Amino acid sequence: MKAINLELSKQHYAAGDSVEGEVALQLDDAIPCRGVRVRLNGYERACWSTGSGKTRVTFSEKLVYFKEQLTLFGRPPLPLTQLAADSLQGFFSKDTYDRLDAGTHRYRFSYQLPPVLPGCYQSDTTGSQIEYQVVAYVDLPLKFDLKTTQPLAVYERPATTTSESVVATKQKSFLFNQQSSIEATLHLDKTTFFLGEKLSGRLDVANRSFKQLEAARIELQRVEHLRAHAATHDSVATVCSAAYPHCAVSAHSQKRLPVGSQIPRDLCPSIQQSKLVRVEYQLRVVLQIPWAVDLKVIAPIVLLDPAGTPNVPSEV
Repeated sequence: MKAINLELSKQHYAAGDSVEGEVALQLDDAIPCRGVRVRLNGYERACWSTGSGKTRVTFSEKLVYFKEQLTLFGRPPLPLTQLAADSLQGFFSKDTYDRLDAGTHRYRFSYQLPPVLPGCYQSDTTGSQIEYQVVAYVDLPLKFDLKTTQPLAVYERPATTTSESVVATKQKSFLFNQQSSIEATLHLDKTTFFLGEKLSGRLDVANRSFKQLEAARIELQRVEHLRAHAATHDSVATVCSAAYPHCAVSAHSQKRLPVGSQIPRDLCPSIQQSKLVRVEYQLRVVLQIPWAVDLKVIAPIVLLDPAGTPNVPSEV
């Protein structure tokens, strides 16, 4: 029996952190090998498609952040051009390789991540992704490598966890009555929030029209910005929404409405330090106006995961 196991010292990482771990091998018999290695990969890939059928066009670009290989035992890895000759030589003599004796073998390793990295991300709409992983393997000649793979949970390190308040205003006039208008102003105490946190603020509505406002809703939207070579693509998806309570505003009146919404804990945090895949969030309040186009007030916000932010508890 041959078994390989990979253990990492912690679950979450940020740019600049040191990835430390141990590779454990369990062998019932001695085996020849080129080496015991660890490979660390980090990349982002933007992809999307437009059109359909014969007019369908797919855009894609990949950017590698790091691709490092550490040899823990044996010889350094051979380039592809030399693998065939090495395998042929090993076919006639196994003595050309190092040997791993039967029993348990343990190898520790350490690798420092680059100083700037975006967080992990997997798009459920386009397939774009930001991914990190560690692969531990035994480089076996003339056989499939003994291998195990473990993802790295990398969080984007925020520049700051504090932010200024934000004010967003939108006004709507009516075609046949220019003196009639509705103005809504969204106030948030801050723009940076943690996943699972209660988002709160207020909405000031000045109804200078003859219409009665009765219905509204709050929406949290994810905005995905993608770039592949010279092409760009933006997509907006509503990740959660709720009816707005106590939103009735009579004609020719003003009202201050509280805004409150629980940010889901299972969302991907904002991605701001990437090159190809950028993820932003915005809070949108929609006032439904009878027999007219809805009035929408939008405020950008930043979402952070407390698990990847120093000195912040994972439960907020």
